[in-house]
Amino acid sequence: MLDVVPGENAACARLILQPNNSAGWKGNRIFLFTVGGVALTISIAFSFFGALPILAFCGLELALLAGMLRMVSKRCASQEVILITPLEVCIEKGMAQPERTWTFPRWYTRIILVEGGRNGHICVMIACKGEEVEIGAWLAEGDRKALIATLRSLVAHYQHLYR
Repeated sequence: MLDVVPGENAACARLILQPNNSAGWKGNRIFLFTVGGVALTISIAFSFFGALPILAFCGLELALLAGMLRMVSKRCASQEVILITPLEVCIEKGMAQPERTWTFPRWYTRIILVEGGRNGHICVMIACKGEEVEIGAWLAEGDRKALIATLRSLVAHYQHLYR
């Protein structure tokens, strides 16, 4: 998901990139409780007929499913914030708060598009003085194209206003 917050002029903006998260943790819990309820009902019914190991394996499967759903929900909570001002480009990556931050002078910052990146998608990178930072690696194709169009627009306005 791409969210663009306009800045002080047409050459500045805050871009917020987040992975698609259709269900969220609340939806995943509903799914887990529904699947868990059905699976436990079936395994309890089998345990009445003497198949007790089914109950243990059902619990193990539900614990594994809960762990995987938690991991996916945590990964979907990550975000990237790119702040573009007239003087600098700041990239922050993290979950609830920035875990990594890069700050580049805008004048020397380049946007690099690499064809055939992950899964054949266009890879978007911001580079400055030999350091490259990939942004939006998990964006859907439509969001990635919107990101590229937004970055091109910001660069064009910057060149028009500040050169």
